[in-house]
Amino acid sequence: MKILFAFFSIVLFSVNFGFCSATNLESINSENIKQVKTDKPVNPGQPAPVVPPDTEIAVYRTDEEFSFESEARQAMQSRVETFKAAGISALGGSVIRKENKDYTFIVEYIPTVKHGQELPPAAIIDSYRSGAIYWRESDAVEALVSAKANFQNAGVQAIDGYVYDIARDHSFALDYVVKNLLRYTPVYDVQIKTYEAGMYDFESEAEAAAEEYAARFRQAGIPVIRGKAFRRPDRDYSIMLEYAVKTNKYGNRPQFSIKRYDASDVYSFESEALEAMRQRMALFNEAGVNSAHGFARKVNRDYSFTIDYFVKNIYQSNTVTPSAVIKIYQAPETFDFEVEAEKAMLEKAENFNNAGFFVIHSRVVESGRDYSYLIEYITRLH
Repeated sequence: MKILFAFFSIVLFSVNFGFCSATNLESINSENIKQVKTDKPVNPGQPAPVVPPDTEIAVYRTDEEFSFESEARQAMQSRVETFKAAGISALGGSVIRKENKDYTFIVEYIPTVKHGQELPPAAIIDSYRSGAIYWRESDAVEALVSAKANFQNAGVQAIDGYVYDIARDHSFALDYVVKNLLRYTPVYDVQIKTYEAGMYDFESEAEAAAEEYAARFRQAGIPVIRGKAFRRPDRDYSIMLEYAVKTNKYGNRPQFSIKRYDASDVYSFESEALEAMRQRMALFNEAGVNSAHGFARKVNRDYSFTIDYFVKNIYQSNTVTPSAVIKIYQAPETFDFEVEAEKAMLEKAENFNNAGFFVIHSRVVESGRDYSYLIEYITRLH
């Protein structure tokens, strides 16, 4: 099986994610939405959605083909119910005879939902790629497991993770779900998006994986419309899911972002850099800032480290402010002796902590023939 070390089904040997089982999924056509005008009314037995006057009815097209009309009609009715379960107002569908005498179908739906409607969710699926490069594949796998745990501790749901090759080395990536804090509008647009993952030798393996991935999406609160296995150009198989979310004309506003902290201190050995990284990550957590992933990096012939961390995005009008910022304080005074600079640094660091700043690092630095110091600290918006 070739699945690039698919995170949840192969790599995390003993981790139980409690995914629910998924029903059989059907095929996907990436050219599935087309706008047409119609006067077909909404079902009067359901609460009428808010529909702007210029809204056009969307048409959902499938690439599935059926030998018998009855099969196509049954599949169409099932798809209509899937739309309704996803919070989308489906207006029904039509079975269509193809030139090859087989049958297919379309589903018509309203591509808008009103404010306050829970489904479909306002969500974004994003991807995190580690900045680290590992010589051994097992090290990349271990880092992937650790990063996934960090995401979970931060309350961020990862839906997939995998190791991939970089020349002869390795790194990893995590796909995760983040809320989309949309600006208020009375009506939101419905979007049907696609997600691709995995690499498999056999179609049956990909079909089984599609069901597992669909369960992860549903656990994250994202309704899956359809899913399928498809043949890749390299003759292997991958999976594709089609899922529904809502958005509006103001664009995405993710609930949080991942920022990067590059340490300035340098160490002779990689083990020393990694130990300093772990201590610094503990200070991040004490400051209420969750770390996503940390790794050592080469600096000339020495080593330093990097920490990626989560910040919430605070939206006001047309601006966005991160919930936490790392700043560097450079002392304005200089000292004749290093011990004097260190004493002043410790006193200043204590003052910073008492003032509500979170000191994560401080060090004495040379200033010409004298000495000074700098302090790295975190400021937070609560």
